[in-house]
Amino acid sequence: MYQTTKYVSGAVAPKRGYESRRPDLKVQKNEAPEQTKKISLPWIVTVIAVVLLVGIVMYRYNSMLQLDYKLTDEKKQYYELVDKNTQMKVFIEKNLDLNHIKSKAIYELDMQKPGANQKVPVSVPVQDLSVATPAAESTPDSSIFSFFANTLKAVFG
Repeated sequence: MYQTTKYVSGAVAPKRGYESRRPDLKVQKNEAPEQTKKISLPWIVTVIAVVLLVGIVMYRYNSMLQLDYKLTDEKKQYYELVDKNTQMKVFIEKNLDLNHIKSKAIYELDMQKPGANQKVPVSVPVQDLSVATPAAESTPDSSIFSFFANTLKAVFG
């Protein structure tokens, strides 16, 4: 009753085929019905819609990149103009400095200050002359009165 069987494992074990286990069973290939093999109109419309949406997204991304490049270029120009502006301000302040003007006049133009005995002629046009007249003395009462009168004229006036 008791039988001893010899088991062999590994690469030397005999290979059993799939059919040897159940020879009465055959594997059949399932074929899909003809209706599912056809491409239907909703699938085509869906694919076209997806392709269009992807194209729109790519177009918008491209336009955003172009605007970003333009913005970067304009920022560079802006910062260059700001630098030029500060350089011009420094140049103007330097040239308006009296010590700088004095040193330029003395060292570059060989100018000198006039001495004590040197006469410097000054010509003034006739139109620029003004005549100074002595101010009329006013009494303190009239000046207070005129102050109040001018104040009332300004308020109600």
